[in-house]
Amino acid sequence: MTSNIDTRGEWSAAIGELFIAFGQIEHITIAFLNSQTQTKKEIIGKSNFSKRVDLIVKSLKKSTDSNHKEFISLLKKAKELSKKRNLIAHNPLLLEVFQFADGSNYKREIIASSRAPKECMSLKELKILSNDASSILSKLYKCCNTFLP
Repeated sequence: MTSNIDTRGEWSAAIGELFIAFGQIEHITIAFLNSQTQTKKEIIGKSNFSKRVDLIVKSLKKSTDSNHKEFISLLKKAKELSKKRNLIAHNPLLLEVFQFADGSNYKREIIASSRAPKECMSLKELKILSNDASSILSKLYKCCNTFLP
């Protein structure tokens, strides 16, 4: 981190909150799959988050349990959010400075994709993402406490 970027630590705090929430969401997927006798442990260890969600959805698709249905719905939402999480995980925080012909300038901090420059995220968007992940986590704990050890 340079002295010109994230001087108030807001990016660091929001990223930390997001990654703590996602770490717990990831743990829930692993705990669920470990509780299923038909799931081979080597599959769980080699599967990324998206694949684990797919395995859970497949294993519960015939369930009529309302908690299972809520669990699947929340995991699908988390899977969508994980795409944005990956933007943050694999790209830098940048300070962009635009200088105009009249001598004025505009500065902004963003996380921008190195591969797809149009993919970027502002601090406001990051805070929303972090709140969404925390909300999903809270709802996951409520719905899965009936079937997870």
